[in-house]
Amino acid sequence: MSQMNGNTSSALQLPEPFASIPRESLLFGPSPIQALPRISQALGGEVNVYAKREDCNSGLAFGGNKTRKLEYFAPEAMSQGCTTLASIGGVQSNHTRQVTAVAAKLGLKAATVQEKWVDWNDPAYTEVGNIQLSRLMGGNCHLDPSPFGIEHKNTLANLIKDITARGEKPYYIPAGASDHPLGGLGFARWAFEVEQQEKELGVFFDTIIVCAVTGSTMAGMVAGFKLAQKHGSKPRKIIGIDASAKVQQTFDQVLRIAKATGVKIGLEEGDITEEDIILDDRYHAGCYGIPDKQTVDAIKFGASTEAFITDPVYEGKSLAGMMDMIRNKEIPAGSNVLYAHLGGQLALNAYSSIIRIMATPPDGGQGQTPDGQGSRPYRSHRYPACEVCRRRKTRCIRNIDDQACRFCRRHGLECKLTSNGAKEVATGARPPRRSRRSAQPQPRRRGIGQAPASPKRPNFVFDDTQMDMGPQRGSSAHHDDAGLSENDDAFPRRSAQTHSGHIIGPVAAPDVQILEQYMSPSAGMPVSHARPNPYSVYSSDWRNPIVYLKVPRQRVRSSRGNGSAGFQQYESVEKVLEPVGGDVVDLFFQVFHPAFPILDERTVLESYRKKELPHVLVCEIYACAMISWPVSKELATTRPHRPDVRYIWNKTVEALNEEFLAAGFSTVLSCILDLTGRPTTSMTYNANNIGRAVALSQSLGLNRDPSAWNLDQRQKALRIRTWWGVLIHDWWASLAHGTPPHVNPRQFDVAVPDLAALLIGSVAVEGDSSRISSPRTMGAQSFRALCQLTEILGNILPFIYDIKRNNGEVQARSLKRIEASLEDWEDSLPRSLNMKSLEFQRDQPGALNLYLSFLAIKMCICRVLLLESVKSDDYSNPETFRYVQLQCRRASQGIVDFTLSLRGNDLHAFWMPYTAYHFTSAAILLLRCGLEAANADTASECISGAQSLVDHLRKAKAEAQWDLGDTCLSQCDRMIQQLSDRGYLSVRQQRQPRDGRTPATASQRFEPPRTSEAGQSQAMDIDRQTSTSAVMAAQAPPSSSEPLGIGVALDGLAGGFQDGVGMWDPWDPFAQLTIPDLWDATELNDYNGSIQ
Repeated sequence: MSQMNGNTSSALQLPEPFASIPRESLLFGPSPIQALPRISQALGGEVNVYAKREDCNSGLAFGGNKTRKLEYFAPEAMSQGCTTLASIGGVQSNHTRQVTAVAAKLGLKAATVQEKWVDWNDPAYTEVGNIQLSRLMGGNCHLDPSPFGIEHKNTLANLIKDITARGEKPYYIPAGASDHPLGGLGFARWAFEVEQQEKELGVFFDTIIVCAVTGSTMAGMVAGFKLAQKHGSKPRKIIGIDASAKVQQTFDQVLRIAKATGVKIGLEEGDITEEDIILDDRYHAGCYGIPDKQTVDAIKFGASTEAFITDPVYEGKSLAGMMDMIRNKEIPAGSNVLYAHLGGQLALNAYSSIIRIMATPPDGGQGQTPDGQGSRPYRSHRYPACEVCRRRKTRCIRNIDDQACRFCRRHGLECKLTSNGAKEVATGARPPRRSRRSAQPQPRRRGIGQAPASPKRPNFVFDDTQMDMGPQRGSSAHHDDAGLSENDDAFPRRSAQTHSGHIIGPVAAPDVQILEQYMSPSAGMPVSHARPNPYSVYSSDWRNPIVYLKVPRQRVRSSRGNGSAGFQQYESVEKVLEPVGGDVVDLFFQVFHPAFPILDERTVLESYRKKELPHVLVCEIYACAMISWPVSKELATTRPHRPDVRYIWNKTVEALNEEFLAAGFSTVLSCILDLTGRPTTSMTYNANNIGRAVALSQSLGLNRDPSAWNLDQRQKALRIRTWWGVLIHDWWASLAHGTPPHVNPRQFDVAVPDLAALLIGSVAVEGDSSRISSPRTMGAQSFRALCQLTEILGNILPFIYDIKRNNGEVQARSLKRIEASLEDWEDSLPRSLNMKSLEFQRDQPGALNLYLSFLAIKMCICRVLLLESVKSDDYSNPETFRYVQLQCRRASQGIVDFTLSLRGNDLHAFWMPYTAYHFTSAAILLLRCGLEAANADTASECISGAQSLVDHLRKAKAEAQWDLGDTCLSQCDRMIQQLSDRGYLSVRQQRQPRDGRTPATASQRFEPPRTSEAGQSQAMDIDRQTSTSAVMAAQAPPSSSEPLGIGVALDGLAGGFQDGVGMWDPWDPFAQLTIPDLWDATELNDYNGSIQ
């Protein structure tokens, strides 16, 4: 076989829609595949090694893998009219060199941030190699001291703002051209290129080796080969060699980009799973950009064997990995391995001192870094890393085993070994302490490595740890890293929480109160004689004592991350959102919090800034704010492409489930936010969440009034707000889901929070004109009104779910009283919240959600009255029955009219997720009223109202990606189309006497239409479906135990047409109305998250 092969001249054929994605040709053509027989022989001769040479793929400044990626970026940049390509990398970044080259080719400017990603002290490190070429090509290179990171960085965001301020239009390219909707396309195309070259070479590459740092190169390969496999190709193994030393972050990014790329080129998101990502973490040398002896030996091996030149940052490490796997028989004999050479040799110019490392004998013990310090082999059991360096994810450099490493010595830190039984090393200024943890042996494995530990963040717990109520030093939500030591111990910590509080029941509490007085130490009792007290008393009122029992909080240590709940998921979400995490938190408190103020804003912001906020709560705040991404001008400017909402919610749900293993007070807050977040995708999951939130709240005593307890006012207010957050979800979910509530109104005594309790801890923001009219105050008014409305709802729910029904007349009178209390509530509203008032402010936080909730309760009362009238003697009175039907029509039409009034910004306001079910309930009730109407005009009006509701929701979905109409559209759209058929509407119910007294209801079958009507209806292509259950539903009378909720089975609406001449059987248009476990939020969670 010739030395260079596979340089195909035939056009590459891609499947649709991949083939239609715009691409600017920047390469010579397919990059060549080179056989490496001498390397194959030197590695044992049992595995055939080839290389696909991306290092010579283009004439643009020596090319490289990023040039292939940028072929898909260039058309978008040009179509948007951008004038400057802006990106980021290290000082010796191959990526920024290739971005600058492409900018020169397109006639654009290039501005790059060159951060100090590598701590390498070479005299010409900032002058030669990649950065020298970037400057020669006219690139504007900004040197910055920030450390390595593959996430979106603030430094690049600031550069984007500077470019915009100068009147230029920048095109944002993240590090490595990776975390971008187009980042994986170049190497998805590479996969099809390889397939075509395989046919010409007559070889199949069963194993592909590629270096992975920012992730899109490997991700594109995974997606491309998966698509090829879907079109008939054989499966193969793609092994990524991690060179980032941030393995978990790289793994998550590869998986996320692979999924997004797959969807873009024609796969389903579920086609790519974690099993497709193989990321080996054994060869990254412990630090990005720093070679160890294994890396240097691989570089020397490739160069001396076949003049195969690699670099110390990327290819040297992936080559070392391939060599090691072949030598250890991890790659089977007879395999054909394709090594992806991604370029990067230009960085060798900046590593002139690497020759000294190459000169070190193989058995010389430790290699030498440029500054002469000794270097331990990475992950060596003989020379283990110290605890500080492991947490910092940096290399531990130590030349004498009994002395501190270079970093600890420089910063005066305690240098402790992490291996089991290792002795502590000499330190600087800090006194010795007992090690908090010892490293677990890490097995050598094929997949990702265990994520390094990070500081465990404390949870807000009711009894054990008081929440910090200190003054707010700034309203910015961004993490404040300034002034903190590089050692993680510099982060504020709280004492370990080994116990939690569980409230004692009201019957046993007086007994425990007496015992507690005995067990508490007296003033003169020596400490040694004091008995351990397992109880905490928060109210000594003998008539109503509040006592908590201290119970252990034990959690099985997590096998991933640092062992604290949700840490791994938090880290994944944090990296996706960087550097705009603080902006997302600001968005949460701008859009979400004013209307639903359950959190103590000042405490949360201060804790977030100090990095003390519980991981799960941070994830929930991020996830809840994602739906409002387009509202933020800062986010729209910095990150025009919204991250994948589905991915963030999945990680957040995982974190919350992990938190419930040892739940505390912050778990309740996280659960409330989880239930309030959108889009709603699983009714079953939410139902489970509500149940455990209520159970946990009651175990923490949140259902008890804390106003007289021995607590700080802000803690009292927080407990009150938290309980009402739980109660709102429990009762409104009960109405929406059709299931009984968990909380009985007689089992709590927490009063509706007043404005003072809702505003305590709030932070004034810029633009608040006055205290009274500020968004926080107006939102608090809305929330308080929602709590009062929820109280009214709690009085209605027993009528819906009371299976052993009482006297109908008594229930009817009670419903009338509830109806009157609802009118009183409406009259008592502030004018700014009352839609009947001319002073109604629809932009007030929570105002629109509040009014729709009010309309939903009115409709619920009417539905209950309708059900009661059917079951009582009133049903024999047609006038009474029609009056109740009229009230139902008006109530449901009220929701339709309100929905039709929503425009523009209304859709981006705060909405509870149960809004989705109100729309569905209104549409179904209108359809029922239409079918039971006394005349054709009324029936047509009802069907038309339901049609207008669906049309408006469909328009809101198309124009603003509004998710709250999805349930109604999926459940009612088809039925409304069927019922809108003129032939069907012409079929009128024949009111047959029931027992000689009452008119028939829709539960009785319709008479068949005349022949002409039947023909017209059949021409409209109505779905004809029947089943035994449909016939039974059509003939059965209303059930006396039927629950009212979204899951209500309508009263056997029947009538219709069957296939077959002369066959007329009952047809139930609602036979298809089912409530699945999952509501699919289609087209909402695209990878780019763009909203048109």
